[in-house]
Amino acid sequence: DFMKSYMKAQTGLESLIIFSFIGILLAFAFLNYAAQTSDTRFASTFLEARKVCYTLKNAIDGANANGFGFEQKINLPTTLETLDYEIRVDGEVKRIDVIWEDKLASCSIGTKDVKNSTGYNSFSISKGENNIKNLQGVVVVG
Repeated sequence: DFMKSYMKAQTGLESLIIFSFIGILLAFAFLNYAAQTSDTRFASTFLEARKVCYTLKNAIDGANANGFGFEQKINLPTTLETLDYEIRVDGEVKRIDVIWEDKLASCSIGTKDVKNSTGYNSFSISKGENNIKNLQGVVVVG
């Protein structure tokens, strides 16, 4: 009787060890999958942010290159991969920042004189439709 109980306990212990090992393997597989999904989402959002940045950069630099009186409208997306974001233009350091969550994508602008419609050279712009125009050598956004 003692041997039967001992063998049952031994089998139970072996089963517990095997199931624990399988559980640990599944946990590692899940963590690896979650990390890859997070990396893929970041990369996709970052590329979308860079696209917004370069769309605005090309519009500003294009207005500057095309000279006085040039005007165009650009449409910037309302979200980045379903995430809210902000667009900041800093004419003093000639840079555009696209900010979402705690992340940032930036690009440089070649135009030396860029301002918003109220005359500030450091400003946020709205998502959606924006007017870009060259007013006597100053590129106005908004």
